[in-house]
Amino acid sequence: MTDPVDRFFEREREAVPTLSPPPGLFDELQGVARRKRQRNTTMVSAAAAVVLAVVGTGAVLGAQNLNGSSTSAEKPAGPTAKVSVSASTTSAVTSTPVDASVPTDFTAWSVSFVGTNQGPTHGWALGGYSCGGQQCVAVLETTDGLASWHTLAKPATATQYGMSAGHATVRFQSINDGWMVGSRGVYATHDGGRDWHPVAALQTEGIDALEAWKSHVYAVGAQGSVLWVSDDPTSDTWLPQPGLDLPPAGVGTKDSISPEDQGVVSVVRSTGTTTTVRLSTTFGNKWRTLPSPCAAAPQQSARLFVVLDPTVSRFVCGNGQVWAVWFDGRKPKRDLTLRLTSTTGKQIVAESVAHASHGTVVAYQGAGLQEVLASGIPNTPTPGDFSYVGMTTDNQGIALAPSATNAYWITTNGALTWKQKSFG
Repeated sequence: MTDPVDRFFEREREAVPTLSPPPGLFDELQGVARRKRQRNTTMVSAAAAVVLAVVGTGAVLGAQNLNGSSTSAEKPAGPTAKVSVSASTTSAVTSTPVDASVPTDFTAWSVSFVGTNQGPTHGWALGGYSCGGQQCVAVLETTDGLASWHTLAKPATATQYGMSAGHATVRFQSINDGWMVGSRGVYATHDGGRDWHPVAALQTEGIDALEAWKSHVYAVGAQGSVLWVSDDPTSDTWLPQPGLDLPPAGVGTKDSISPEDQGVVSVVRSTGTTTTVRLSTTFGNKWRTLPSPCAAAPQQSARLFVVLDPTVSRFVCGNGQVWAVWFDGRKPKRDLTLRLTSTTGKQIVAESVAHASHGTVVAYQGAGLQEVLASGIPNTPTPGDFSYVGMTTDNQGIALAPSATNAYWITTNGALTWKQKSFG
């Protein structure tokens, strides 16, 4: 015989309605678990990578340890109050499955590479393409050292990110961790570039330059009073390092960051014909202005700056002069004067500079690519209207032209010669 007490509780259980979980909660919990798995994978992968990301000035970045032992640089001294903010997940931009083929009208705006000491194996290109009558953003990936490319993500329209040929940057520190920069903010990925989300601490800082060097990532914005630093690229925690104190930004201001070993990092701000170089040898903890050896005249002022190693740098002047400048106060030395002829009838302007052990390479608007050695110029210019050049290894490099649809240029012999290739 059934116990009457059991029958009572059975009736009560049947009378209680079944409640559904709160909308979105299960998906959110799944997302948290997925991000934790990705974070664990990222921490393992990053320790085995050698970073050769191409910086805004084009200098070679490298290299993390391959055997798992720590080669991380000393952490920069942070501010007294920790004011960093973790990334917002409520407005994350998640890419959906996309056609892996490269859009026929894709134009690259920025590139970044991660590789080994044998050369870059992984690379990304950020650029625009036509979609439904407007311009959209695409992220391409190469996993075979520039031999071929495929579309990895099409995360948003260009206007949503505030991206264009003049304001778009992609940088990767490992095969998982990377950042995109547009006028509307900074977006991070921790799954190799498939999914992107806004970095809350940097969204309102007007960031226009971001570079990675080993275990550190640096960013600077229009305000110019602080250098933002992350010493954990697998997270979205950033600290403002005070004391940078760049001059006020103006119309057409361009910022760039050039990091090196031993805590050396420079930030360059160019507004019109005025270029200011701020140098730190302590991971951004203390700063000093590096005087320019270029003439103050508008057509001769400093245009580009690149750190060669922890002791010396190079200035590229508007009149083609290239100067070596040491950080210990030694007198600057003029290496040579470039003499280029415009191929487009426009004024010749130095747009980007890169450095590898063979020498320095400069990309000129309307005058091509020119390699510079302390002993002279080893090659004739590669003609074209280039906006960017970067060396991914001592021998291999890549160059972009602002109006080149689905095209880029590559060198495999230390910038002596360049060959045009297609992303498609």
